[in-house]
Amino acid sequence: IISTNPTTAPPILPPTNAPTSLAPRVTPSPTTLPPSPVLCRPGLLTKFQLNMTFDANPQEVFWVLLDACTLTVMERCQGCYVDEDPNSQITFQTCLPSFNETTGLEAGYVFTMNDGGGNGLCADGVCGSYSIIYGEEVVFESDGIYEDQQRVFLGSGLTNCPGNIETDDGVQSSLSFLPT
Repeated sequence: IISTNPTTAPPILPPTNAPTSLAPRVTPSPTTLPPSPVLCRPGLLTKFQLNMTFDANPQEVFWVLLDACTLTVMERCQGCYVDEDPNSQITFQTCLPSFNETTGLEAGYVFTMNDGGGNGLCADGVCGSYSIIYGEEVVFESDGIYEDQQRVFLGSGLTNCPGNIETDDGVQSSLSFLPT
């Protein structure tokens, strides 16, 4: 699944002389094609990419990406993997603001991976995994072994948010003040 921020790429429109009806086309599954790279405007937007290999129960997986200061939902995927095949792979990409509008400082985000089955990305003796690219570097890799949820802080995390805390390793498995 690939998502792009509509402000970063103009829509592709058919030529004005294009026929009004086209023959049906078969579109390959997004899991069979490599993702098209998301181009984010340097200095203003930062690339976020989630690469995930599911376990036997992709329908149990959901996640949310929040602005760390305002807790505004930036991206969410809940119920969007119900049609995915067991042990399949997906890539999700988007562009996020590089700076916090309120403070003017580096933006921080909180990514929370959830599993409705309470067994992380592990089922039937096989574990999936996921990794997060923020900017141009891999900032987190999970072996899929967690229970209900796993949190990852990106960018400045909570550092530039008045009244919030940051963990030493950038990851905390449960914070009661953050929604899931």
